[in-house]
Amino acid sequence: MEGARGFFRCLTGSVACRSYEASWREALGAWKSWLSELEVLPSAQVLYEARRRALWLRFVFLYPVFSQASRDEIQALYGSIEMGEGSGQDLERLEDFLSPSEVVPTPELAEALSSRKTSLLRWLGMMGKRDTETYRRFLKLQASRNTDPAEYFRLYTDLIAKLSW
Repeated sequence: MEGARGFFRCLTGSVACRSYEASWREALGAWKSWLSELEVLPSAQVLYEARRRALWLRFVFLYPVFSQASRDEIQALYGSIEMGEGSGQDLERLEDFLSPSEVVPTPELAEALSSRKTSLLRWLGMMGKRDTETYRRFLKLQASRNTDPAEYFRLYTDLIAKLSW
């Protein structure tokens, strides 16, 4: 651990780099070696994967789709992952929940999802995912103001799928 601390102190200039008595290349090699010796716990891998897939963010944007019982189960599953108690099976169960296939799109559901569209489009912009065909079709659908709930829901969920990195 001291190797990494020393390396970062050297990077920030708070300690002279000659404390390594080596070149930057050797210091970087020592740091890489130290990193490769670290053990990554399975629970940390599950948490990383949950965040990479943006599971919580997807849940927030799809919130109106779920029944209260489903919301409670999703929150419990994600909570166990956040606490380091989740498994790969929990990830897959969350993924199944967050890929709603049996939803009947209604005008009320489209309206509930519509209240989240500005935030969703901002998130996609921050992630550099505005330049997609789905994004353009969604904006065109919004501009037409003739919102078919089934088409709206399909494009909305296609955009949600783009949140993972």
